[in-house]
Amino acid sequence: MKKNLLFCLLSIFLLSGCAVTLPTNSYTPQNYVKISGDATVGTFTYKPFEQGKVQKANQMQNTAAGQIYLNMDIAAFVKRGTALG
Repeated sequence: MKKNLLFCLLSIFLLSGCAVTLPTNSYTPQNYVKISGDATVGTFTYKPFEQGKVQKANQMQNTAAGQIYLNMDIAAFVKRGTALG
């Protein structure tokens, strides 16, 4: 009985870590000052997606066994972080 329970728990632990989606909507910049003037942020692209190294635009390229996904495109995430930061 203990072996079966241990096997089930170990299986759940190993299988649950294969893919994860990171929440990114809760990002808020901490310290910023509003000034007058203009600034523009250019076009951002995600090269691993364009080159076919990852299948989805929201998938991070990594060397881990599982896949890491954001809930928005990587290029949009970086552009947003650059504009807000």
